[in-house]
Amino acid sequence: MPNFVIHAGPHKTGSTYLQRCLEFNAPRLLERGILVPGEWNHSAANPSHDGLIRRLNSAGLAELDSKFEEWRRARLNTVVISSEDIAILPPEQLDMLRALIGPDQFVVVFYVRRWSELVTSGWQETVKQGSPLPFLEYVLHRVCNPEECSEINIEPGLNRLIDAFGRKAMRLVSYSNVLDAGLNLFRHFARNFLGVADLAPIAAERVNASLSAAETELIRELNRIDQASGAPVTSRMSVALHDMRDDIDIGPLLSVLNGFVRSVSLRENMPFAREILRRNRAALADCVVKPVPAIRFYNPIDTTALYVTPGYAVPAGFGDALHGLRDMLSRHM
Repeated sequence: MPNFVIHAGPHKTGSTYLQRCLEFNAPRLLERGILVPGEWNHSAANPSHDGLIRRLNSAGLAELDSKFEEWRRARLNTVVISSEDIAILPPEQLDMLRALIGPDQFVVVFYVRRWSELVTSGWQETVKQGSPLPFLEYVLHRVCNPEECSEINIEPGLNRLIDAFGRKAMRLVSYSNVLDAGLNLFRHFARNFLGVADLAPIAAERVNASLSAAETELIRELNRIDQASGAPVTSRMSVALHDMRDDIDIGPLLSVLNGFVRSVSLRENMPFAREILRRNRAALADCVVKPVPAIRFYNPIDTTALYVTPGYAVPAGFGDALHGLRDMLSRHM
């Protein structure tokens, strides 16, 4: 009976990097009886097990049940399932995943990151996925209702996982403190959850690297124009821009937007945030994995976020160039 390691993300906590390292090391792991399934990967560049998550419904359960039984018959030591979408699954789908694991041993790994960094990265990700919401509005939606903001208050989301999998299975890792300590995220994961200390991470690179403030604003404006013409909220502008990057020159547009880049300080020591962090620590300290002390997830800091100021006055022709770019990207699809 294998031990299941369920890596639940969440988003923007190094998940893609961990998944690429796991895929890169899959042959060496299999030699040790550790399986990293490849049949449900989202894509070659994104080996998240999204396909498994999509099958957590009545139509897909028979297929999944057969696969879990196949793993048991193979006498594997460990099976690793990794998808950041696990952290946002509704209770009924979490219950399905728990039922598939059955009596086998398992742990659920969840990474905790500074909320100020999560909010900044989260906004950029929503823009990539099609949102036209400006940065300051995105931030205000969260800091004005911090109890309902999953980046600031992690307890409600974790309680969903605890309800499905049990408290003893939860393993919280401070993404922030692992990196602050100069440790490699994958080496820490492999040592603590796979019992392997000699695996090589992938070559140094930025995985799912952040965009500049100007490029994020460019995509946000393209989303706004696209949706004003009746298009749905999708990642099509971001994807098309990425695909055509070598064939078009967006330098002049970025140069204009760079002239309006400003900074804002997201202060984690604000009273409301400090109190939520204290409460989260007290409620979940027994689930925390070293190297962080059980009394804390991370040291609150001020994070400086860059954004393009709203209401910028652009030169003549800028709007026409934006609409032309949007039309070009639409034809590419």
